Amino acid sequence: MRSLAIASISIMAIGLTVSPEWAAAQAPQQTQPGQAAPPTRQQPQRALPAPRRPAGQPDAGQTPAQAPGQPGAGAPAQPQAARPAQGTSPQGQGTLPQGTSGGTGPATTATPAPTTTQPAAPSAQPAPQASPAPSTSPTPVATQQPTSTTDGAVPIEMEDCTATNTDTSLRACSRVIEIRRVPRDVLVRAYMNRAAVERQRGRIIESISDLTQAIRLNPRNDAALAERARAYEQQGDVERAISDVSEMISLRSESAAALRERSRLYALRNDMTRALQDLATILETSPQDTATLQQRAALLVRQGQVQRAITDLDSILANERTNAAVLVQRAMLRNQLGDRPRALADLADVLRTDPNHAAALALRTQIEQPQAQTPAAGTPAASLDVPALLQRGLDSLRAGQFDAAITDLNEAIRREARNGMALRLRGLAHSRKGDHGPAITDFSQAIANNIRDADVYVARGLSHLQRRANAQAISDFRQALRIDANNALAREGLRRLGQN
Repeated sequence: MRSLAIASISIMAIGLTVSPEWAAAQAPQQTQPGQAAPPTRQQPQRALPAPRRPAGQPDAGQTPAQAPGQPGAGAPAQPQAARPAQGTSPQGQGTLPQGTSGGTGPATTATPAPTTTQPAAPSAQPAPQASPAPSTSPTPVATQQPTSTTDGAVPIEMEDCTATNTDTSLRACSRVIEIRRVPRDVLVRAYMNRAAVERQRGRIIESISDLTQAIRLNPRNDAALAERARAYEQQGDVERAISDVSEMISLRSESAAALRERSRLYALRNDMTRALQDLATILETSPQDTATLQQRAALLVRQGQVQRAITDLDSILANERTNAAVLVQRAMLRNQLGDRPRALADLADVLRTDPNHAAALALRTQIEQPQAQTPAAGTPAASLDVPALLQRGLDSLRAGQFDAAITDLNEAIRREARNGMALRLRGLAHSRKGDHGPAITDFSQAIANNIRDADVYVARGLSHLQRRANAQAISDFRQALRIDANNALAREGLRRLGQN
């Protein structure tokens, strides 16, 4: 049990412009005013003063006289010329002369009238300048923009575009992305939600692609950076994950969570100096930050600095005396140092508040059992009994001598095939060597033999995770939380897999 807890902590410490389409969407609207403007000059209001015109005077709304046979500038205003006036025929062909002088002379002006009115039909030929041609253009332009795709409007498809792992959600998000003529923040959400669905389905490359699009639309989107970092980690690209988290740190004024995440990633690549430096940066301004102290304690245990780790846990418990997870963790470390009385006192504090706390009960049982004497290293395994084999196997496991541990545990299991403790310890030895297939087999047999400890499920879940068997890992982490709702390792495993 002691070995399991320590190994689990160690595993946790190790394990981990607007687009051109957007600008183009607004271009069609810029041509509408130029198309609709010409009809406003066609208002026949100049004909209203006609009743006040003295006899023999030209209409104020008419243009100067034109040479016979020329359509002239006044040709487009034919509706005025068509109005019957004094001296005209009923057909409108005998129009009055349109001169600048006050003379009338009917005998001289009646003759050219038919000539000037003949071009009425061809006057409609210059369509770009005449009113009838542009007057029909606004109608098709208005119908080119459906309601759900207007700039500034949220498409109805967004109602179904969520991060839920369903085909409906995936189709809805894809539809919003295809529309594109939507507000930028809506498009970003669509990309992020589709990325979440893709990641849950194990399509990491597609998820990273969508998150990259979201970041391109909004380079300051730290949530998208965080998700892409997790996807990169899941893909095994720790360096790119660290790069994204570093970008998050540069964007955030409050970056404690991002610093903890980067510390975990540094530890994942065995860069313990930088991992501890990020945590120290947080503690400079927040010396009592519980999550940071607990994470540093795990890193210190991995480095063999158990007493320093206990000091960090002491700092947490000075303000949170009933924190069960921290009390159990400190009990493990005290027991590892041989301080059994104080380890049992920590467990008693936990069980006083929660008598059924599984991890505390299991650790107490192990501590209270008689301690077996570790046999000499050269003693043949065949000459030892099972308790001695278990004890020497545990000591070898703690010392990092995994092959020696497996040799003793093999002998113990040969004699007692259903010995759950031997199976669990051998599973840990295999997992620490990186042999996750045999480790999963041993953990499964231990569980089958009534070893219901949250840490066993966590250990098997971590081995599943290393083999990219995400569904099985999620199942084990959730089962661990059913046994121990405060198991930090199980929660961390689910978070890494995008599960809440």
